[in-house]
Amino acid sequence: MVAESPAVMNELDLPPVFDFGSFPTEKRQALRLDFVTEKDAIIVNVKCKTKKECSLEGITIDESSSSVPLDRLVSHINSLKLRKTAKLSIVVMETREEWERKIVFALRKLLSFVFSDLPIVQLELNAIHWSLFSELRMEFYSTFRNLHELVFLPDQIPEDHKKERDRMIEFRTLLFEWLPRIKSTLRCLRIFTYLRLDSYLDDALKGCTKLETITIGKLYRYSDHPEFYSIRYVDFDGQGMAYSADDLDVALRVRIIFPNARVFRVVRYSVDVVKTLINALSVAGGVFDVYSDIYEIDHLRNVMGSTLRMELVEGHSDMEEAYVEMIGRSERYSTTIHFYNHRQRRYIE
Repeated sequence: MVAESPAVMNELDLPPVFDFGSFPTEKRQALRLDFVTEKDAIIVNVKCKTKKECSLEGITIDESSSSVPLDRLVSHINSLKLRKTAKLSIVVMETREEWERKIVFALRKLLSFVFSDLPIVQLELNAIHWSLFSELRMEFYSTFRNLHELVFLPDQIPEDHKKERDRMIEFRTLLFEWLPRIKSTLRCLRIFTYLRLDSYLDDALKGCTKLETITIGKLYRYSDHPEFYSIRYVDFDGQGMAYSADDLDVALRVRIIFPNARVFRVVRYSVDVVKTLINALSVAGGVFDVYSDIYEIDHLRNVMGSTLRMELVEGHSDMEEAYVEMIGRSERYSTTIHFYNHRQRRYIE
């Protein structure tokens, strides 16, 4: 593993990592469940957004938060009457086996008797042990059949190669069984946990006819030279981790792996990975959009060197040395790359 560059990984005051590629949720009802431990008891922090119609302001969104014991979770969710909830997030940070069984039991009741009646199209999942979701996989498959966006949130455990492999296998099994059931509706797949980018994943995604956006977080391994023809928007989020030879290999072969992609975001990666990816695009010919957390004008110019002729299109209104948009051109390869400060612009509205 190679250490990340401090020039890129310093305090960048990044927005939430789920801003790029996710479908807007400001006008959708949303529910988030965080399972935590407090004083030897399981508490569920419930956050919900609900629509409220006002004659003067039109439709507004009310936000509320509450904490309930696990044994009261189902009745509490029922009392909220979230009939139009479109986005659901489930985060389980409990590790003790005896409590994990209780969480599985509560979630099974919610999945079977509450969530199945909701029009959920966005789902976010995270757990210390993916086996928890594996136990519930049949309920997940039958409950969420019309997902537009599926997000596997970042891992929050210390790095351990053995655990990385185990989590990758558990997650991969769940994903490969799930994809055929949502292949006609899935439009955005965001994977922040350990991912193996290979021909098996390529085959699994080929049936997803509407899938255009993918997020790649922690790359476990790259092999078999897959080609994802349906993907048009690619999000690389290094999450501030050290990069590997596989990361560089994917950046170098990005036009082969994603031949139809024209929009890219690359954040929280070493400058070496960013430069490799942009160099690969600059010799490909055509027009590309790149959203980056390299937001300083001189820094971006230094990264590119003489590869592209850089021009400032729009400067940052509050930061004199920062840009909102720049253009890089290569006359030799007939390439134009629009660079955007990803904190100022989103590719999807």
